[in-house]
Amino acid sequence: MLLLRFRPFLQPSMVNDSDTESEPESSLPSCSPTDFVQAHKVRGSQEDNGANSAQNAAGALEVLRSLNLEIVQNDTSLHETIQNACDDILRFLDDILESNSTVERNVQDDLSTLADLLHTSSLSMLFQYRKVFHRIAARAVVPGTTAHIIICWVDVLLVKLNETIIFVAGGFRPGDPDGPSLLPSLKAQREDGKLLAAAQLSHKWESVPGVIASDHASPAAKRLALRLTFASYVMVPQLKSCDPRDGAWITREELTKVLHTYLHRASISQGLASIDTANYAASVSYDRIASSMVISLFAATESRKVVNANPAATSPPFRPHTLATLLSLIQSVMHSDCNDVTLTFPIEELDLAQTILVRWGETVPFCWTIWDDQRIAHMQSISHLTVTWLYHLDVDLSTESSGDERPGDWKERLTSCIVKEPSSANSAVLQILHNSLQTLTGGNELLPSFHNVLCKTCLAAAQLVNPTVVNGWQTPSAVRICEILCNIFVLLGNSGDELKTLTFPHPDVILLALDRLQKDTKVHFVVKLEDVITRAKRTLTDADGTILTENDLLATKSLLNFMTIVWHSSTEGGIHHHTLSCFLTALVKWLSVLPYGSISKNVLLDSLLTALAALDGLRSGQMSNDTNKFRLWDDESIWQLAVDSARSDLIVVSAFANLVLTTPDHRLCDPLACAEAWDYLRDAALLIMSHHFLGDDEPLALIVSAVVSHALLLLLQRAHPRAVQFILSSPWTMNFCADLRSLLSGDNISEYSSILAARISSVGTILLDEISKRLHSDAEDSAPVKTPYFESHLMLCRLNASSKLMLVPRDPL
Repeated sequence: MLLLRFRPFLQPSMVNDSDTESEPESSLPSCSPTDFVQAHKVRGSQEDNGANSAQNAAGALEVLRSLNLEIVQNDTSLHETIQNACDDILRFLDDILESNSTVERNVQDDLSTLADLLHTSSLSMLFQYRKVFHRIAARAVVPGTTAHIIICWVDVLLVKLNETIIFVAGGFRPGDPDGPSLLPSLKAQREDGKLLAAAQLSHKWESVPGVIASDHASPAAKRLALRLTFASYVMVPQLKSCDPRDGAWITREELTKVLHTYLHRASISQGLASIDTANYAASVSYDRIASSMVISLFAATESRKVVNANPAATSPPFRPHTLATLLSLIQSVMHSDCNDVTLTFPIEELDLAQTILVRWGETVPFCWTIWDDQRIAHMQSISHLTVTWLYHLDVDLSTESSGDERPGDWKERLTSCIVKEPSSANSAVLQILHNSLQTLTGGNELLPSFHNVLCKTCLAAAQLVNPTVVNGWQTPSAVRICEILCNIFVLLGNSGDELKTLTFPHPDVILLALDRLQKDTKVHFVVKLEDVITRAKRTLTDADGTILTENDLLATKSLLNFMTIVWHSSTEGGIHHHTLSCFLTALVKWLSVLPYGSISKNVLLDSLLTALAALDGLRSGQMSNDTNKFRLWDDESIWQLAVDSARSDLIVVSAFANLVLTTPDHRLCDPLACAEAWDYLRDAALLIMSHHFLGDDEPLALIVSAVVSHALLLLLQRAHPRAVQFILSSPWTMNFCADLRSLLSGDNISEYSSILAARISSVGTILLDEISKRLHSDAEDSAPVKTPYFESHLMLCRLNASSKLMLVPRDPL
């Protein structure tokens, strides 16, 4: 009865010592390893009730954890429970491997359960079960017989885990594409080899990583040990954000020693200095897959340091031979010929080995740290790896087979890599930007993949130049990044990615970058920028009131945003006044003839107003008579464009309020225009105070409230007396005063009203006093109250799927 219960679990391979004399039969059943696996498959398919296999597997894992191994060794009644748990786990793994079927599955649940199975604590438990059942098998052997190899249910699980690891790590693709085309006999032989490899592993999970560099283990056993180690050490933390130390494990120093031994033997046996190009095109290469996993494990041991048993110990520095071997491994995985590497164009279709290297672990940040000197031979391999990594960064590991996307995750991962090692990341990002600039100046054809990588590189650069993300970052590096981005802009024209990055650094950094560009006679930056402005002016002139194409609209908007960044950094960028004035005049004229509600007007108006506000703010401190010499556009036409727009368009409201604040007294428009501007801004303020804006518009309304209040106060103080008289006589002004007084009274029951009152309390009180003073006294005799000063800064706001550049106050006083 005992052996019958053990039949699905135990299998010795009986080998006779003589062809003429047979040994006594063992009490253990004898069959091929493949038949043993098929028995589990048949049992699993018969008992498949269609339930959630991930939940069943998680429950089976808990059942195995709850059993006492000492009792299991002696109580055969528990073996059926164990067998059911084994079948549940095998069925779950089979479901993952068949995830390309039409069955709807929750991939997140599958990967979470798989991470639990591959965790060191679970693998350690399975190896303890394996040891127990090997003892049972040893007791069941009849004296005088020999059981050379014993296969138990844990070995079957390990083989199935091996297949699942490759399947998931490779992007939900089969790890052996040639498998379906093999003859049945070869398939059976391969299955037997996998089970025999599992049987060679030690009884202790802690000893499994040592098999990777063993002199005595078979190649199949080494592959299995490497894949289990890779899964537990690299995949599990990425799938479930857990610490693999929560279980039996070797120390970091021991694992590093194993990996170094593997590298030493690989460099000798595989001849990595000369890669066989003819064999590179093979569909699957076990050596390349192993290389990817070893590199990822190196990165994990050196970067994450999650298994350092002795915190005081430090890892020995890599020797040149080790670095050379690692770099050769990377080359063998990514490309066959270093001379054929395109530094700015990624590998779009990854094979299995490349997917493992690019998508798992922290390999790329590790490479930034180790190879941060561009003078090192074959450094282009690291740049190419980085470009490919960036291209595939937004592909979610858990949704490879389902098509879902989580755009925020990859951005957080990129930011995390930048913040950990900003110095190394800076070198890598600068190199990619430099290569991209060379590609643009070389006149090469730009593929969509180039723009994809450039967009993500700009996002990485934004973290490096943003002082709130990387505190105390070096100004020279930030200046160099801004230099390259400015050059890229004048070459691309309508790309907004580099503009987003240029909104993050301090204006002084932009000023230094522009100053260096103007002095660099080799790049001809000012000439190129003026050429972009001239082409935009010609496009507007040729349009003659007709609608521009989408590309022309975006190019014009990008140019206005770029000029806003330039002017906000306290420089005119070396642009000739006439070139600039002709462009702005043509733009104002073109917008003025467009019909009300035109999409083109809505796209460009806020950018025009913000740019003019930045320009007026720059020129406000200049005493030269040349500041308005080439000012050919009509201010009243611009004001009219603003007041004709919707009061609910907060972006335009904010831009126009900033324009009013930066307009000097001698250029303030006529009384009628000032009165219309007051009505427009007052109505917007009433909407803000009435909590008209909800959702994404709500925080934007709170930000805009302060600049609108300041603009209203300035109009009241500086407008012509006739305009002020009209303003004060409006019943809507009295309604505005009542609402503002109620808001500032402190009787606010909502969080929104409390925040709004705190933001505008200072300027709001002055505004109410100014209105009251002018209502009850002669305007000629009332001394104007000085408007509270505030400093503005650029902010990139994403609203309605489009990015808007705004000038917002810094903590109004």
